[in-house]
Amino acid sequence: MIIFFDIETISIFNKKVRKQKTYLLLKEKYQDKLNFMPEYNKILCISAWYINNNDEIVIKTFSWDEKTTIQEFFNAIEKNNISWYNIKWFDIPFIIKRALNHQIAIPNSLKFFWKKPWELEHIIDLLEVYKNWVFNSFSSLDLVCNFLWITSPKDKGIDWSQVQEFYDLWKEKEIIEYCERDVKATIEVYNYFKLYNLI
Repeated sequence: MIIFFDIETISIFNKKVRKQKTYLLLKEKYQDKLNFMPEYNKILCISAWYINNNDEIVIKTFSWDEKTTIQEFFNAIEKNNISWYNIKWFDIPFIIKRALNHQIAIPNSLKFFWKKPWELEHIIDLLEVYKNWVFNSFSSLDLVCNFLWITSPKDKGIDWSQVQEFYDLWKEKEIIEYCERDVKATIEVYNYFKLYNLI
């Protein structure tokens, strides 16, 4: 079984702190990288989708308490394949570092060190699949969706750059819906690649 998932992240600092000089200096130091660093950001929610034995899509979203969210996600992916877009270079490292912050044991399936490529076949990174047949080194999920005539998760509602703003306004429903749209689009990209024998 393959579990498709996405994470949404927010700053560990509250709105008041983000206006203070020390935070602004931190932002200047790391520039655009600050919003993607697990040392200064945390996981708000993880949306996980899988297809059950009746070919029905099951949606499970873990949210709001980060430690519980990570632990429940680790339990959900145990002994299953996982897939996402840019999973190896952002989502998994981010989750692992946040798990370390909460002193949560890392599942063996997510430990990349010293493993050979064929030992990581349970992790399907759709970005790596896509990079094999385009010239540029990185393409966003939004760009790939538009290129493949798949409805982009950004076409409706918010995008990742607005998650913090919506969190500050306590708009939980909109954030979760956006996260779930991302996963839905990822499944459609996966099915497209599979149809044309790329996976």
